[in-house]
Amino acid sequence: MAACIEIVRGPDAGWKYRMTGGDVRIGRGAGHAIRIPDPAWPTGSLHIQHRQGGYVVTNHLPHPVYLDERPLAPEQQQTWYAGGLLQPTASTLLRLVVSEGEAESSTASGPVVAEGPTVKRSSIALNAVLAGLILLGLPLVWWAMQPGPKVDPVARMHRAVVALDQAIAGHPADSPQYRLVKILREAVLAESQRDSATAYALYEQARQQVRLARTGGGIVDQFWDQLTNEIARRCQVLAPPARRQE
Repeated sequence: MAACIEIVRGPDAGWKYRMTGGDVRIGRGAGHAIRIPDPAWPTGSLHIQHRQGGYVVTNHLPHPVYLDERPLAPEQQQTWYAGGLLQPTASTLLRLVVSEGEAESSTASGPVVAEGPTVKRSSIALNAVLAGLILLGLPLVWWAMQPGPKVDPVARMHRAVVALDQAIAGHPADSPQYRLVKILREAVLAESQRDSATAYALYEQARQQVRLARTGGGIVDQFWDQLTNEIARRCQVLAPPARRQE
């Protein structure tokens, strides 16, 4: 059984990495078998292992990732099934493709063999322009335009946090925007681990912090409005029964 990891969306969309055996690490820096040039990728990696005819992904990133739209918390692992989608950041989406009738290669010099996208030159130029626009803040607009009911709420909030973190790069570490990102990261992690009480308390903090954060940063009002609504929705869902009756 042979498998490859396809980059469905992201700066390197269209690239495929055929796994030739052994463990595969996916990250941004040097030393990773698959390098993802995504500015939103934090320090850390995803670890892919071939076990008993299947593939297991372990999250070594500092925030939850999403495997088929289900959160996978830091240092947890889950089986990655054929055709499954793995989303480590708001801009990057990976897919696992498995060929049952094809064997893994044992002659390759590394754990993966890279295959570039086969697209027309005009398409490459267009993708470069689109990638540039994404880096200028379009993820915030894209996230705000997505209909809430179609996406898992925890996954949706995670995407917002990643997009916001990317948009405020360069802000002081003690700025209200970074404080908001930190609170929301902890809230998303708590909710993904089904710790409703902690998640609720953190979302309530975020509810207050977002009022301070939106005063700076040059971020579109539509994003702030949608984020405020999403935080309020999470507070309503996670609130203790006594608070809901008030």
